[in-house]
Amino acid sequence: MKIYIIAGEVSGDQLAARFVRSLKAQKPDVELRGIGGSLLAEQGLESQFDIKEFAIMGLVEVLRHVPRLKRRMREIAADIRAFEPDVLLTVDSPGLSLRIHKMFSDAPFKQVHFVAPTVWAWKPWRAKHMAGYLDHLLVILPFEPPYFTVHGLATDFVGHPVTELLELATPDLYLEQSPAKDQDSQNQESPEQDSQALRRVIIAPGSRKGEVSKLLPDFIAAATQLYADDPSLHFVVPTVETVEPMVREMMSQAGLPHEVIVGQALRWSAFKAADLALVASGTIALELGLVGTPTVVAYRVNALTARIVKAVVKVEFASLINILNKRAIQPELLQWDFTPEALLAEAKRFLYDAEAIATYKAAVTETAAMLAAPKEGYSPSELAAEIVQALIPGGHHERGEGRIH
Repeated sequence: MKIYIIAGEVSGDQLAARFVRSLKAQKPDVELRGIGGSLLAEQGLESQFDIKEFAIMGLVEVLRHVPRLKRRMREIAADIRAFEPDVLLTVDSPGLSLRIHKMFSDAPFKQVHFVAPTVWAWKPWRAKHMAGYLDHLLVILPFEPPYFTVHGLATDFVGHPVTELLELATPDLYLEQSPAKDQDSQNQESPEQDSQALRRVIIAPGSRKGEVSKLLPDFIAAATQLYADDPSLHFVVPTVETVEPMVREMMSQAGLPHEVIVGQALRWSAFKAADLALVASGTIALELGLVGTPTVVAYRVNALTARIVKAVVKVEFASLINILNKRAIQPELLQWDFTPEALLAEAKRFLYDAEAIATYKAAVTETAAMLAAPKEGYSPSELAAEIVQALIPGGHHERGEGRIH
């Protein structure tokens, strides 16, 4: 069995790596080739291109990169043909992934995409188009299948991959490390910190350079005021390899007691140990919600991109926690509403208002059950791996109760 796998962003690399690990457990002799990051590399995949090339945010921002991206897609298509896979599996990054699939309208292999584009939020016509060139779709939100099955595209809800990682959310690993000894903390402990326990605040400005440049300065501005009012605070900045140098440089200039952390297990442990999180809109907001950490969500893009998105997006919320629960559990500060002052106000509420904290924690406790794999005894990655195998002659997937017909 040969699979060509494409994960064009850090979030996709994380999901794809867990899929590959599950697939290898079920099918040890699988052959892999494709594009991914460090986590897929740990699973034995030698990426044909650096995924940093594809980490571009925004509708307007991507325009100047179009010629290079088109050239890369042609090169990827040629590499796929040379590999002659049984399955082409793309993970997330629909802007890249679906364009690659459309280049193989007469493909002799199965075409599968993992993580549906948000057709329920905008561009609903994509669902019908995808049915014209995909063989199978794996989705991670329970309400998504009908958007695609109505067009004849075989679709499985496999559960959200975040649920596989909740077991990592114990504070011990992170708390074993002393922030005061960390090189990034700049040894700025105060007398107040000697007399009271540190309170930890997650700052997560995204995994793309554009996100970091647009979001981190305002996160720092709010954090600076928080720290001026409360010296017991210590700031923890989880990041990824694509933007780590940039994040470290910006935080080193901020003059705040902090540490920059990298690594999945340490990140989840820090999530659980934190009292508050200020984060870019994305999967990380869901992760923090599922572990119960009070979280404020923010985002900003190019002004023209924002106007286009506002005109076409048809959902009330950006945070998946809010979308799944159909109400504003995590405060959202988007585009023009995102200011250091607004962020500071929400941060203080979640740090010091006991009633607001209790209400938040109660609201997020039921969300994990909505996102579990629908087949008993399976993780989302295990179920996805079994379904993909079944697409190849000789596969052994048995249709479970999560199967959408």
